[in-house]
Amino acid sequence: MNVQPLTAEADLKEFGINVEQFYKTIIEKDKYYGVFKEGDVAYLDGIMPEGEPQHGFNANYRLYPPRNQNKCICIFFKRINTKSNLRNE
Repeated sequence: MNVQPLTAEADLKEFGINVEQFYKTIIEKDKYYGVFKEGDVAYLDGIMPEGEPQHGFNANYRLYPPRNQNKCICIFFKRINTKSNLRNE
């Protein structure tokens, strides 16, 4: 999965000054449909889940609702506060 920072003008308009807190990926719909859902956590920027006392404890991003498109799914990841990452933000 290739995850990229947001740079498109549409993304900048949608997320405004918070755009630096987001990553985006485009994945194959037929391969990943139903796999990811809003609120799932992710480990990006070299963060790893090893040694976690609870699933998601070290996660540093949370998924926005996946956006189903014609042949792909667009997923936005929002950076979360690592000290409070287990609550919904």
